[in-house]
Amino acid sequence: MTLHFDPRTKLICLILVVINTMFFPSLEWESIWMIFICLFGIISGNGKRSILWGMFYCLTYLGWNLFLHSGAGISHAVVLAWLSLLFKLFPCCMMSGIIIRTTQINDFLTAMSQSHVPKQVIIPMAVLLRYMPTLKEDWGYIKDAMILRGVTPSLTGFIKSPVTTVECLYVPLLITASKTADDLSIAAVTRGIENPDLRSSIRELHFRVYDYTALLLFVAMTVCTIYLGGKG
Repeated sequence: MTLHFDPRTKLICLILVVINTMFFPSLEWESIWMIFICLFGIISGNGKRSILWGMFYCLTYLGWNLFLHSGAGISHAVVLAWLSLLFKLFPCCMMSGIIIRTTQINDFLTAMSQSHVPKQVIIPMAVLLRYMPTLKEDWGYIKDAMILRGVTPSLTGFIKSPVTTVECLYVPLLITASKTADDLSIAAVTRGIENPDLRSSIRELHFRVYDYTALLLFVAMTVCTIYLGGKG
C-alpha cells in the first residue's frame, strides 16, 4: 500500500536526516537509519529505487569493511576519506531522491504556500524541482551527440580522453543548465507563482495520522542518534 505523505512531512524528515548525519555514532547505526529510510521510500511508492539504493549501500558498506583492514598508506587513507564522505552524503541523497520522485510540484508549492513560506524560498525550490526531469532529458541528448562524435560518455572514455570528454560533456551541460533555469523561472512567473494570494489546489493537503506517525518516528530516531553520538 502506498501512502501519500504531505510534502511538509517529507521536507521535515529530510531536515532531520541532515541533522542526523552530523551525529551518527557509528556506521552500524547509520545502517539502521538507511533501512529506515528505505522503508519510508517503499511505503511512499518509490520501492524499486529504494531497494536498489539500499543494495548499493550494503555493497559499499561491505567494501568499506574489507578495505579498512587491507593495508595502509596515502592511497589507502584517501580512499577511506572518500568513502567516509560518501557515507555522510548517502542518507541525505537517498531521502532527497525519494522526495523528488514521490512529490508533485503543484502539491509541493501548495504545501509551501499554506505554510506561509516566503516567495523568495518557494520560487528557487520550484525551479529546482522542475529542473531535474529537464536535466535528465538534456543529458540524453548530450550522450547521443557524444556517441556521434565517437566519444564514450563513461569513466573509461574519460580516462582515455579526459579533455575531449570534458569539452563534449560538461560545457554543453553547463550552458544548457543556465538556459533551462532561466526558461523555467520565466515559466513559473508567467503561471503566477509570484501571486501574493494563497495558492489554490484541487487536492486537499493536510497532515494525516501516518504523517504524524512518520514525524514521530523520525524525531525519536533523531533523539537516539544525538544521545548515542554525544555519549560516544
